[in-house]
Amino acid sequence: MTNLILKLVWLGILLCPHFLMAQTKVKKNSFNVGFSFFNFQDGYGFLKTNMQGNSLYQNLRTLDLYFEYERMLNKVFTISISKGSFYFDKYPSLNGIDHKSKSNPGDLRVRLVDFYNVGAKVKFITFENCLQPKLNGIFLISYQKTEDHFFRYYYPGGFDVALAGIYGKRFGVTSGLNGSVTFFNKINIGANIMYTYYFKDVIFEETINGSYYTAPKNYFLITPTIGVKF
Repeated sequence: MTNLILKLVWLGILLCPHFLMAQTKVKKNSFNVGFSFFNFQDGYGFLKTNMQGNSLYQNLRTLDLYFEYERMLNKVFTISISKGSFYFDKYPSLNGIDHKSKSNPGDLRVRLVDFYNVGAKVKFITFENCLQPKLNGIFLISYQKTEDHFFRYYYPGGFDVALAGIYGKRFGVTSGLNGSVTFFNKINIGANIMYTYYFKDVIFEETINGSYYTAPKNYFLITPTIGVKF
């Protein structure tokens, strides 16, 4: 992904003079797709998923895709609607007696997060050239559905594990920065850097090792994207 973005930027710079006249018409809509790179307060955000023989749908979920639609209202404000996800699953690797020593009660084994954002991007800086580089501020209302499952104990013989889970839905606020460049007035490449704070606690109702578990309320998120303007 990084090499592709760098090649497109270099190509755009080389061809910039030839396509300068094509940039005169402003396109107000854009649709972008990318990936969600998380860092959670509890440190599980960057862990990779361990999938073994699950369905195609479940494996697609592990890509942590991010979708975004934008509508320009004027030269300053743009409406933004987005949806993203994060999926982490170590349950398949727990099956088998050899893994007993690697697990403790309360260890996170499965996390599924879906989040939805709606709000505005406010233009801070725009450079008037053929790549149309922009720097925007991000201000969003966020809604999250989260699901965490924890290791509790092995069944006799170690043939399977018992998990306990918590489920939550909550609202939060998101702020951050968005940078982007546009090629040929059509292809849009950018990245969002966002911080989200959720108001409601999601707490595991039973004690594990004598303490309650609370899902993180603070999220730091980076989403590189590529899309089209129309």
